[in-house]
Amino acid sequence: ALSRRGLEITGEVGWVHRTDKAPHGGVTGTAGKGTVTAWVTHVLQGAGIDAVAGGNIDPALAEVARTDTVLVTELSSFQLERSTSLDARVAVILNLGSDHLDRHGSVSAYHAAKRNLLQHQQQGNLLIINADDPILRAWRSSHHARTAGFSLTGPAEAWVDGEQLLLHGQPLVRAGTLKLRGPHNAANALAT
Repeated sequence: ALSRRGLEITGEVGWVHRTDKAPHGGVTGTAGKGTVTAWVTHVLQGAGIDAVAGGNIDPALAEVARTDTVLVTELSSFQLERSTSLDARVAVILNLGSDHLDRHGSVSAYHAAKRNLLQHQQQGNLLIINADDPILRAWRSSHHARTAGFSLTGPAEAWVDGEQLLLHGQPLVRAGTLKLRGPHNAANALAT
């Protein structure tokens, strides 16, 4: 009813983004977003960058947001449908499946909510997508920000060649050394 009256509705993530000018990174997808959010935060912290995780992962983003830190935000479709002005410096979309149809009504509406993560990215921002997903490849080809892909099936900026994970063609790590096993976690590591 409020939307029909022309009033803007925003959720917690959108509110934090407007009130806290810390750099934001956003991670979404049907599956794996919690793992990648935690890994990205850990990698940033290991590199000496003050980073915190929040959003759809515990704790809530508003609880941990500080202007002097990098916010790594796990984003559900519910949060993204109410965070249409989010301008993530780095946006990661892991995969697109079919989920929450009881709320969104259709797969295309669910995917549209996920796509809100890209809507306000600037030219110098970065979009990282699963290059094995044809919908995400199409989003990448029409996106104005810098883009990079990861793949389990063929060459991309980050991909798997046999057991070796590669980044820009250079060996990164062997899949067998990842503590979290399985092809989906190899994809999560590549996205990170």
